[in-house]
Amino acid sequence: MKLDSHPPAVATVEPPQVSNKQFEKIRKFRFLKRVKKVMQAIVQELHDVKRTNLSAVALKVQKTHHLLGIEYKDLSDLYVKGHTLGRGGFAQVYEVVEHSSNFGFACKEINKEKLLSSGMERVLRKEITTMGCMRGSRSAVQLHDVLEDETNVYVVMDLCEGGDSRRGIAQRLTKDGCFTEADAAAMMRRMLAAVGSCHERGVIHRDLKFDNFLWTQKGARGELKLSDFGLAAFWAPGDAPIRERCGTAPFMAPEVWSGWGYTAAADVWALGIMLAILLAGDSPFEFQDKKQCAEAACTQQIDWEISPWSLLSLSGRDLLSRMLNKNPLERITVAEVQQHPWLIEGGAAPRTSVAMGMATCMRKLGDIGCLHQAALRLTAKDIMETERAAAFRKAFELCDLDRDGVIGEEELQKALKSLYNEVTDIELKAFVSSFDVLNEGKIGMTEFTAALLYFRSKEDEVKLLKESFPFFDCDNDGMITKTELQQALRRADMAPREIAGLYNALDINRDGFVSPFEFDQFWQRCIEL
Repeated sequence: MKLDSHPPAVATVEPPQVSNKQFEKIRKFRFLKRVKKVMQAIVQELHDVKRTNLSAVALKVQKTHHLLGIEYKDLSDLYVKGHTLGRGGFAQVYEVVEHSSNFGFACKEINKEKLLSSGMERVLRKEITTMGCMRGSRSAVQLHDVLEDETNVYVVMDLCEGGDSRRGIAQRLTKDGCFTEADAAAMMRRMLAAVGSCHERGVIHRDLKFDNFLWTQKGARGELKLSDFGLAAFWAPGDAPIRERCGTAPFMAPEVWSGWGYTAAADVWALGIMLAILLAGDSPFEFQDKKQCAEAACTQQIDWEISPWSLLSLSGRDLLSRMLNKNPLERITVAEVQQHPWLIEGGAAPRTSVAMGMATCMRKLGDIGCLHQAALRLTAKDIMETERAAAFRKAFELCDLDRDGVIGEEELQKALKSLYNEVTDIELKAFVSSFDVLNEGKIGMTEFTAALLYFRSKEDEVKLLKESFPFFDCDNDGMITKTELQQALRRADMAPREIAGLYNALDINRDGFVSPFEFDQFWQRCIEL
């Protein structure tokens, strides 16, 4: 059989017809398969990295890594190491003396292994960068040198022998209860100089607190310098708000907690908290933990009409309220704080304190006259009908420990001791007799409000008493007659035997009518300013 020279024909098989929909499914399946492989590779790589980072070999590599990208130098070649000043998680600070100049400095020694394992190397770099930016500021700790060797990074800076301001402030608060307004203003001027120099350079500190202000000399003397720029950030007007939440909880502003973004105004809030502590001996907000601290900063209102805040001068209260405005857009700036009448040197800040004001009020309880008591009680009754009552009701409930609706002597004593630790039995009895309308040894809500209105600065007290004129002017004709005075005293639950003498004290020109001017002059004479 003769073979054909051509290969036998092979039957052609037509490929199956695939619809567009089926093709799309196949393509999608293959894509997801590739994605799965990539994700598996990434996860495996992450696991390998984690195991490597935890291995001794990797730590050794990290340990010898040029963290700052500078040439290794031996600290002992340039400085003589002295005594230790303090220790932290992965750092210690000690005194050093420079060979070439014989000047003393503070040296922060940071262990690279611990720093890297904690992921804090970014903080160190930021601190060094920020301190470089603060060069030339007399109110900030100055950076003098940065060294690195195989094991550590060394940050050499100003030596502040007096330590942080917190210790001295705590001792003063323990001794006196609070600072005088003049002393608090002097301290705040120093702090503002440091923070102002930061803001001028486009730096927000973000961790202002007493611990980070250092005295250059022992005994809280010398210059007060701002330190610890590890959490600082660069920001200038026009930049987008910063959203990273950081800082020390009691000093963090509402906008930092909320996460909506913040600016240099957050530093002003922290300064306001510190000023409040200087003036009253404690934070203006009540909280037990970090969560409550955040809620308090964002929602809790300061009761300015109630002691201890009511015992501040009006100017001091104005500044503090503007620094602690919860709206950062309305909050006062550092430059504006520095120009405030209360804060400027030789300004309105008096040489009195909240504790001194409380002592004065307690001492003069027995001297409260009939008209004075009536004005306080009528004002208190009016407050009970307004939204202002909420703050006074809250204070009353805090003192009414047994929740019986009245405050007894024992409850009153505890409440007064929280404000004025040196209250005596005589002062306590004088307090009760001055405000106990029913003579039962207890005071109710209205009487308690009248008592709180009494505890305020002199200038504020005069203002409040002058504003009580409408409560005595029963027919609103702009004058007070003897009949109206009697009616007002009855509304105040008071029935003095001699009305004529009281009225004559008010009616200076003896024309039978007490004008607003005469009313004001009466209180001006009664309350010595």
